[in-house]
Amino acid sequence: MVRNDRISLLEESFHPPALDAGRDGDEGEEIPSVLLEYKAYVADHRNNTTALAYSRCGREIQVTLFAARPPRVSYICVFCRPGPAEEVIAMEPNVVATDDDLLLLRIVVSPHKDLTYGSDYYIYRPASDDEPSLTRLPLPPDDRFLGPKNIGILSCPANRHADDDGSTGLSLLRPHRAPQDKFFMVAALEDDRSALAIGRFVLYPYNSKVQSWSVANVSLEAQHRQKYQDDGYFMHRNTRTIAVGGQDATIAFVDLWHRQYRNRDIAVIEGHFKFVRNLILRKNCPTCCSSDLVAGWESDVWTRPVSASSLLDDSWQPVCEMNSSGMDVKSSLDFQLLPKPVDNEQPFLTLNVAHPTLSWLNDHTVWFMVKIGQFDAKAWVIAVDVVNNRLQGVADFDAERYTAIGFAYLHSRISKYLKKAPGNFIFVPL
Repeated sequence: MVRNDRISLLEESFHPPALDAGRDGDEGEEIPSVLLEYKAYVADHRNNTTALAYSRCGREIQVTLFAARPPRVSYICVFCRPGPAEEVIAMEPNVVATDDDLLLLRIVVSPHKDLTYGSDYYIYRPASDDEPSLTRLPLPPDDRFLGPKNIGILSCPANRHADDDGSTGLSLLRPHRAPQDKFFMVAALEDDRSALAIGRFVLYPYNSKVQSWSVANVSLEAQHRQKYQDDGYFMHRNTRTIAVGGQDATIAFVDLWHRQYRNRDIAVIEGHFKFVRNLILRKNCPTCCSSDLVAGWESDVWTRPVSASSLLDDSWQPVCEMNSSGMDVKSSLDFQLLPKPVDNEQPFLTLNVAHPTLSWLNDHTVWFMVKIGQFDAKAWVIAVDVVNNRLQGVADFDAERYTAIGFAYLHSRISKYLKKAPGNFIFVPL
């Protein structure tokens, strides 16, 4: 840990890993999607995706994307130009959300003694018609701090339009008007902290057409609260915000169950929600009278139409169930990168496997993080065809900046826009 009177950053955050763009012969080829690391690196590294903006205090901020084909993990580099002011990047910047060609980033530029001051959100577009762009969003009403787990972004096509004033917060999009330029929406859902606010939230939508935030109160229907309430009260702890889109231009705020968030994922794929969960299997240890020996894992995948008439029905349909004990690992030459099974037993015996991440490409791929010990700095990312129970690939991952196995990266289709060169649901129609 680097600590002085100005910065508080992990030493590893100053040293981004090398990514070989030409590995596997894919140099110059389109990468349809990437696994994008949640925490950015702080380094003056540049390429043809580099974009510049200015912080609230006037410091120049530089952002660059480094993309690689999964299961390798891509990452962002952020750099703050030196200057006479005390403000510097005070903690690791992070990727908050992504949709189409947009990334929502949080970058904190402030003195070390005050990490909450200078926490701003930026819209990064690494590829555009002209050149990469980086835009700092204005502060929300009352300078409200918006938690990164509670905020998402939605890219709106040209045939969707904002209200002229953008003031309602709930009906900001209307069809059937003459086409205009593409725009985007950012939305954050925060708890209503009043004493009687069970199932009530405050929505903060930002509309790029009018370049301003608005505020609206939203409440869940009583039937919805009662279905999911626990111990006599409703609790929603947001763990994921996903762009649904559609005619209502919807963003979904998802509670993946905070006690098990590292074992679940959800995505919207071609008009359907897709959900995956995995369970670590354990067996008795023959030498220590314990049932704490990891014996592989199971995963199941479910799907349901986004257009289902009600969130309260049971319209989830199973896609597959898989058990790692029967996985075909010989089809991937990269299997040799993983720790070898003991005495040629089944694959993944004694290994911790979690952090399932769904592919958004309508295939059967799910990526998982693998570690020997949950708190190890050494990790691997594996790609698995969960329908055919087949290992597709393995890549090393440096997990020194993360505790245990959880939310180290997210899936993004932003790479397809790059120019070629070296649980509980809360729906909010915006």
